[in-house]
Amino acid sequence: MPAMRLYRAASLRAADADAAAAGVATTTLMLHAGLEVASVALRRWPHAPRVLVVCGPGNNGGDGFVLAQALAAAGRAVTVAELRPGGAQGDAAWARRRLVDAGVPITWFPAEGEPASAGPADLPVAAHDLIVDALFGTGLTRPLEGTGATWVEAINASGKPVLAVDVPSGVDADVAVPPGITIEAALTVQLAGAVPASLLAPACAAFGETRVVAIGIPEHVLEARAEARAVDEEWVRALTPRRAADAHKYAAGTVMVVGGSRRYAGAPELSARAAYRAGAGLVTLIAPARAPAAWPEVVWEPLERGEDLAAAVARVMRAPGGERRAGAALAGPGLEVGPDVMAGIVATLRGPLVLDAGALHPDLRSVVRRHGHCVLTPHAGEAQRLLEALPEGDGGTLHARRDPIGAALRLAREWQAVCVLKGPGTVIADASGRWTISAAGTPALATGGTGDVLAGVIAAFLATALRGAAGDAGGASAWAVSAAAVHLHGLAGRRAAARGPGVVASDVVEALPTVRREHA
Repeated sequence: MPAMRLYRAASLRAADADAAAAGVATTTLMLHAGLEVASVALRRWPHAPRVLVVCGPGNNGGDGFVLAQALAAAGRAVTVAELRPGGAQGDAAWARRRLVDAGVPITWFPAEGEPASAGPADLPVAAHDLIVDALFGTGLTRPLEGTGATWVEAINASGKPVLAVDVPSGVDADVAVPPGITIEAALTVQLAGAVPASLLAPACAAFGETRVVAIGIPEHVLEARAEARAVDEEWVRALTPRRAADAHKYAAGTVMVVGGSRRYAGAPELSARAAYRAGAGLVTLIAPARAPAAWPEVVWEPLERGEDLAAAVARVMRAPGGERRAGAALAGPGLEVGPDVMAGIVATLRGPLVLDAGALHPDLRSVVRRHGHCVLTPHAGEAQRLLEALPEGDGGTLHARRDPIGAALRLAREWQAVCVLKGPGTVIADASGRWTISAAGTPALATGGTGDVLAGVIAAFLATALRGAAGDAGGASAWAVSAAAVHLHGLAGRRAAARGPGVVASDVVEALPTVRREHA
């Protein structure tokens, strides 16, 4: 199966318009959408005789009218309530007329503060076995308010299962943080394609389970309008490094880790261990100190008297075989140096270079742009700091936690680098405008050191997979390889979490060989 295609709201609207231009009636799309969702509802809840379908004034409500008619025809006792009586327009009005002609009655929501005589005296939400949310679709970007918000609160408080059509009402399809209250669905049936919010926390929690159904948009239209594909296990399988039968440690891939301090000696050690477990044949650590019980396999290059880290890196790289030891490099874990020293490190390391933690300094943007082969790995707080330092000052309008896709794309373009914006759903973007999401993460990874592990995995993949990866997941580029590494790291986190609570970063390191074998 191909990886799940991802669409922001504007792309889905464009796909609808393209389908209409190709001769597919918009009412046909609505009919298919409603019937597909009804089919899912009948299979998922075969013993839910009483169904409440709540419909808004737009096309999402029109889908609700269609599926209500299908559920009534299947023998369910259907109650249809619309947000505003007679408020449906366009195709939604067409679907409403079909429902009325079929003999299915429609009631409406009493507006906030209205006397009961102005609407149904009693529409008890909890009296139904299933509630279908067809209030608002992918076009919503503002908080719900008034009657809509009141009814969402009542539906959530009912304790009844909710099936959401396309997106749970209240969710902004494009971003990670909903603008306000949302429906809490047990299942969301997405129409034609998946939206980013279904993979990005905390918004994804509102979706519950998710399914994508076809609604009659031609395949060539969907393919042309898809903005991205989600990272999946096949992507990982295509780009996970494999060793040739005659491989030696240099051919297997070498990683140089630059980082650490006396306070944070463990961070680069975790990165070095992760690089080995992710497939590197030789890992060199340049650090001022070593962690207790450090792995003997990691080659340590301590600082000589009077050296800073930039000078140490330059010395090691000038030594015989120095370049061979840095097939890819990682700088930043546990690092406590100023931007001048860090700029010297970046300028010296010419190959693929991962910049993490202490290396993510706003003053490095120009040297990173000149380098041209860097991967940035900020979490949301670090990304926000980098955004706010840009000359145009995007910090006030582009929020990394709310809009991780927009933030990652902006940083990738401004820094001319791959940006891995870490989170429960990690966004990977590059300077050309490509982006993807890995949703393999787990709350178990919310512990100290797992970011250092991820940086080591990315460095190992860059050192090995760029030379003749099997398959094609968007091209064997630093962007595609980094995405595969992110997903593998998430799968390792899940494997570590399966053992029980209290996961630490070292558990994720130890899970890497198992998940690599499973996806080789």
